[in-house]
Amino acid sequence: MEPVAGNGRRDQTIARYTVTAVPTAGPYERVGELRKRLAGIRYEYASPVFVLGSDGKLCGVIDMAGL
Repeated sequence: MEPVAGNGRRDQTIARYTVTAVPTAGPYERVGELRKRLAGIRYEYASPVFVLGSDGKLCGVIDMAGL
């Protein structure tokens, strides 16, 4: 497939858009503790909080606004 003329996005890799500095939480972490821990930390993308299990695998995603 040929790259699209104009914006040129079709020939870029996903890695170009990947962010790694995101808020994470454990599934049994209390909301108050999480809010306190996240206060003042800058993230590349902070709308969702990614919930990680003890094995580091993604368990779920929650909306920061709902906390």
